[in-house]
Amino acid sequence: MLDSGLQIAVQEFATWLNQTQPLVELRRAQEQLETDAEAQRLLVERDKKERELLERQRSGQVISMAEVKTLRQLQSQIQNHPTVRAYLEMQRQLQSYLTDLT
Repeated sequence: MLDSGLQIAVQEFATWLNQTQPLVELRRAQEQLETDAEAQRLLVERDKKERELLERQRSGQVISMAEVKTLRQLQSQIQNHPTVRAYLEMQRQLQSYLTDLT
């Protein structure tokens, strides 16, 4: 357990960090991502396809190149989707910001 002085300092730092521009912008980008129906559809479709292929692979079934290509196309669509790109950019900026703090 942290001593009370250190605990207060950690809480103050967390409060300050939550108010920084990179974190505020990341939360805004996350909200936009969560409400973008097309982005969500692509993410759900990709996750479903990944689970399906992994399950089939685990059970010893062969995964065709066409199925791999379909998954890669989904991943490409996701990476090129403007809302997803904005969210990933905000993640990158926050990571850079946090790295600069240390």
